[in-house]
Amino acid sequence: MRRRLILLVALTAAVTVFAVPVQVDNAGWSKPVSGVQARFSFEEGPLFNGTRLTKTYLELRNASDRAAPIYLRYDPGASVKAQLFDSAGRPVRMTGNPASIWVSPPFLICLPYDSTLKLNVTAVGYGVPKDEKALIGLHSGDWVIKKDDSSEYFLGGTFVARKPEEETEQKLWVGEIQIPMARVDVLNKAAPDKSVNDDKQ
Repeated sequence: MRRRLILLVALTAAVTVFAVPVQVDNAGWSKPVSGVQARFSFEEGPLFNGTRLTKTYLELRNASDRAAPIYLRYDPGASVKAQLFDSAGRPVRMTGNPASIWVSPPFLICLPYDSTLKLNVTAVGYGVPKDEKALIGLHSGDWVIKKDDSSEYFLGGTFVARKPEEETEQKLWVGEIQIPMARVDVLNKAAPDKSVNDDKQ
């Protein structure tokens, strides 16, 4: 009996740890990496085939205490890797719709002192299912939110800027930033509590 009770307590503890709600920082900025911070933000896009397209933005901020601007190489097809999570922090499987996406070549970005740059990182060209709630599409993957789904979802990921093969006049920022999970607020307009867990009863 004692052994069964210990096992039950252990299983309960494991379930409790697994269902820890996502903690959302209202500002949403990452920790600075060599003076640069990053975060995701969202806007409602147009309706297509009865489904709302979600616009995803990457915001980069020069948080350095130096007056000189920061230059970095941005690769639209490779710099941002994203993953969608549910309210308990579990990764959501990508939908994998067929796609025909044009990707621009890499280019240099300048971040002046104490400034923020907002980049549209939405990938246009995924197949859009009919009459669903939303499509979230990036170059690293896509997710379809079903019409009757009122759950909260969060997007997190990484931003990477690598050194180009060719020489540049400017000294470039090179590094990787872990982008904190941001609530995809355009899916459900009402703001939730800071700690979100749809599994709570």
